[in-house]
Amino acid sequence: MGFGPEPGGLTFTKFFDGTEDSPTDFPWAFESPLPFTVIAQFYFSPLLTNAQSEDYVYVIDRGQNFWKYNITKKHWTELSSPNYTCANTRRNLALSPNGEKLACPSEDDGRRLEIYDIASDSWTATDQAPDIATYAAYISSCVWADDDILWCIASRATQNRGKFLKYTVSTTTWDQFATDSGATNSWNGKNCAISPDGLNLFASNIGDNVSYYLKYVIATDTYSTDLITGDRQWVSCPDRSRLWVYRNGPSYRLGYLRVSDESLQSDIFPLNDEMSGGLAYATGVNTALTKAIQQARGTSPKIMSYIGTGYWKLVEKTLTQFNMILFEKPDDGYAIIAINVASGFCIPVFNYDTKILLAGTWTFYYPKDGDYTDLKLYYALLEG
Repeated sequence: MGFGPEPGGLTFTKFFDGTEDSPTDFPWAFESPLPFTVIAQFYFSPLLTNAQSEDYVYVIDRGQNFWKYNITKKHWTELSSPNYTCANTRRNLALSPNGEKLACPSEDDGRRLEIYDIASDSWTATDQAPDIATYAAYISSCVWADDDILWCIASRATQNRGKFLKYTVSTTTWDQFATDSGATNSWNGKNCAISPDGLNLFASNIGDNVSYYLKYVIATDTYSTDLITGDRQWVSCPDRSRLWVYRNGPSYRLGYLRVSDESLQSDIFPLNDEMSGGLAYATGVNTALTKAIQQARGTSPKIMSYIGTGYWKLVEKTLTQFNMILFEKPDDGYAIIAINVASGFCIPVFNYDTKILLAGTWTFYYPKDGDYTDLKLYYALLEG
């Protein structure tokens, strides 16, 4: 079916018409590629929503790359860099309860914390964490007890034994207590969490093997370990009240240990058929657990999101050479997402527009919150 002659003799041919074609369900969506060269690995803050109902998340790596990503607009914004790199530890971005600050390990293998003030776009580094039993302490993750107090799980530089350390922002002081955890193996501390009553702290991936987690009773300065079901792996996902996991293959579905009662909650979000190898190195979720973002692939586009209602997979088209694509859509604030997985392209199109796409297989998606019946896609070969 032709769209009609165009200047230069081009004829645009329709390959999707929302009033005639039925798309298929697709819960997870590809996101715009990372705009920076990642140092080692990247990490998310919790997934947030602004006053304009736009979803966004903060992203940091082990270097000094720090960005804000607007999921709704598919737009990256570079922010002020932290003062230090952080070579060999996780860097989950813990959000304060009032939503005003982020905190993460920093310097070398986690010798100190850095705290980001969102309003001023500025970082403040703490003093180095106090030594544990005369050995340097290395922080691997942290959790806010309130808007002034952070608890950090830290290991000492030998034998991997460690403990929870307390940092008070207003007084810039560290406190540590007598007992260490006694956990000498599988020391990673992927995430920290705190019970709703503020009495108990938790850290994942610590104990006799990688299935264990650590519990600390603050009042009695005592530690214990327990384990999750053996077919789960811990995930780097900042959350004050949960320690996140994913199933081992083939599904890699996300779940969590709810620290209020230490119960395992499984399969929180839909299956992601496009995940490659169950990466899930980094994940961010919103408080209501209706939205998530994660590293789902090892190559660009690496990031995928679940926005609560999911996406439509409109159509897949294999182009044999460079093609001009015409997107006909309303200016409704939602983007058609054109994906070429093999080449690592993720192109959002918000308005009536044309794009030149290279040869290869392209897949086109649209949020379910939009109305796909008003969409039409056309293509034409470029002459000459």
